[in-house]
Amino acid sequence: MVHYSHAVAQEIQDDCNIFLWAEMMGRDSFLTWKEVVYMSNMAYPDGIKPFTFGSHSFSHQFLFGRKAGFTTMSEYNSFLDYELGISKSLIETYTPVDVKVLALPYGDGAGDTDIIAAAQRNGYKFVRTSLNGAIKDPDMDLYCIPSLPMLDVTEPDEIGYYLNN
Repeated sequence: MVHYSHAVAQEIQDDCNIFLWAEMMGRDSFLTWKEVVYMSNMAYPDGIKPFTFGSHSFSHQFLFGRKAGFTTMSEYNSFLDYELGISKSLIETYTPVDVKVLALPYGDGAGDTDIIAAAQRNGYKFVRTSLNGAIKDPDMDLYCIPSLPMLDVTEPDEIGYYLNN
């Protein structure tokens, strides 16, 4: 288990972290890179930046679900490194800070050691999952962070439950 300080917990909780599906930038209803540049450079008068950007992988594929389709671990690791590395690199091209957080597409692979190793190899410090919950435990595993998905079907009562617990 990876441990972190209260200061790191505050960093994770205080930012509005937007996870980008890099391959889809500028398409349909997705943000454009120009909008990402604008938002990543916004700051309040006290210098605090309200938006940070994280990776949602390059092509938003099931990361763990695809594992069985590779004949070797080397091929699987190459796939993971591409998905995580290209996304991080693209986002860092348009934002002034390092990308620290990976949000697993579909939450697929939460806690998987191969995905965590790929995240670490590619410079991520945190992995957000789709395990419902809020960050409360300062000793939690940073490579298995819970989240509260805000979907079209998420009921206000469910949001209130997680925010009040």
